[in-house]
Amino acid sequence: MKRYISSTLVIMLAGLLAFSGSTQHATAQTPNRGTAVLPGQSQIHDRQILVELQSNGDAKSASAAMASKGVSMVDTLSLSYTDYMVVRVPDGDDYEAVFRRLENDPNIRSVTPNVVKHISEYIPNDPLFLGTASDVESGLASGAGSPALSNQWGLLISGAQDAWEVTTGKNNIVVAVLDTGAKLDHEDLKNRLWNNPGEAKDGTDTDGNGFVDDVHGYDFQGYSLPVGGGAGSGGDGDPTDEEAKSADTVFDSHGTSTASIVAGQTNNGVGMSGVAGGNTPSSGVRLMICRVGTASTISLAAEIGAIDYAVNNGAHVITMSFGGESGGDAEENAINRAWNAGVYVCAAAGNYPQGAAAGVDLPAGFDNCVAVGATTIFSPDSVNVGPGAQVVSEYRPSYSKTGPEVEICAPGTRVISAAWGGSNATVDGYMDSFQHQFTGTSAATPVVAGLAALLYSVLPDPESVTANQTVRDRINSTAKDLGQAGRDEQFGFGRIEMGEALAAFATGKDGDANGDGFVDEADLALIIANYGKRSTDAGYTAQMDLNSDGVIDELDVLEIGKYYEAAP
Repeated sequence: MKRYISSTLVIMLAGLLAFSGSTQHATAQTPNRGTAVLPGQSQIHDRQILVELQSNGDAKSASAAMASKGVSMVDTLSLSYTDYMVVRVPDGDDYEAVFRRLENDPNIRSVTPNVVKHISEYIPNDPLFLGTASDVESGLASGAGSPALSNQWGLLISGAQDAWEVTTGKNNIVVAVLDTGAKLDHEDLKNRLWNNPGEAKDGTDTDGNGFVDDVHGYDFQGYSLPVGGGAGSGGDGDPTDEEAKSADTVFDSHGTSTASIVAGQTNNGVGMSGVAGGNTPSSGVRLMICRVGTASTISLAAEIGAIDYAVNNGAHVITMSFGGESGGDAEENAINRAWNAGVYVCAAAGNYPQGAAAGVDLPAGFDNCVAVGATTIFSPDSVNVGPGAQVVSEYRPSYSKTGPEVEICAPGTRVISAAWGGSNATVDGYMDSFQHQFTGTSAATPVVAGLAALLYSVLPDPESVTANQTVRDRINSTAKDLGQAGRDEQFGFGRIEMGEALAAFATGKDGDANGDGFVDEADLALIIANYGKRSTDAGYTAQMDLNSDGVIDELDVLEIGKYYEAAP
């Protein structure tokens, strides 16, 4: 039965101020996504509708068919699994009447308003609480930490350092960050970007995937692909946050923030530490930057196009710090396809009073998307944590949405993250203001995505279509139970415990390539015997790859030298 599942797709990513389970899916309730009421025109992009035909035809006949229905063709969106036509209802015509006419056409499989998603950040007005190297309470196992680690309370309380004893992230694991784009040359991001192995920035579609110059990801704002194939148009291969770039006074960049929380370069002596940012220049997971809109508008077409791209280009994790009313079957089908391909998909549960009119936002509320809520340790309960704030026991901040769909929580208030850093970047005398405070379920979601990426880094087969369920179950089963015993509507299964989640994958001591409990000549012999093997080669094991860079080489020999201790 053809139906429009939801109306207003007003997705609000939340960036608020800074410091801040495992799923029994059988007990999770499916959100109410069905409504016969269409959203208002302010929530629909340029009077547009996404139309999915029962069968594909050539573009010319499809355009003629749409003209006979009183609409004009704007774009076509050819995904891996279906084709959509983006059509426009003329000004002055009754939008709902046209929509219903299309909805009742037996030749049309589905119709969905091209709803608009909005991201709305709460910009903090208090001084930044960034630490310096002397403020670091504890660094990585190697003894070297990032200067802002002492202010990254969310990493400390969630056991990130224990997780890092197991892995800091492998560079063959890819996280797709669907957001406003990012500052690609940021000091904490530039070495963590995904590099499309078959693409060159030469003005052509080198790898033949339909996207020109998509070296680090793609800008999907306004992008379309013709039904039946051919060159795409409307997007570009530069997923930079264009809004932040165009205004020198801009300090904030929502997408830069979320990307850095996932995998900002760790242990590089500058800035902040990402959850899966590695501990050497070549380690850490990789960030596929997918720009899906601006701080005010994300279209459904851009979102589902980016999801399809991420799946087709090898992403293991998709993180979306936005939400609102449902995008209907078009949105849920995209989520389902990603999940069925083995991708761990997570999204912000939403912030009151933004997003959906009631309950958890979509896409977070879909069954195959993990809904992430936030926790905090600051009192009073406010998005702006001032100098007089008190540190208290962890609780759910009032902005974090609740409901049966909430699956897991992570620190979300006053989270240190990377920023764009425009001309007004000096904050309270701190000159290197590439970092700032970030609050909301927008901030909590990439923390969960980072943990998922760490887990993919240690799975024996991260490419398995069941890897995402393994990751989901591990995160939920090891969460710290908060609130009512068991799963509840405020915290889901609880707040993530990174160390506990990775504990089962611990391989022993640093430098111990053979797992015998000692770092000695036997480990060196094993490295020499397997020298040059890469993660894709037979005989490669993660335990031998001591620096987690995907290749067994002289750098692993150096790791043995660092921890050498002859057996008694």
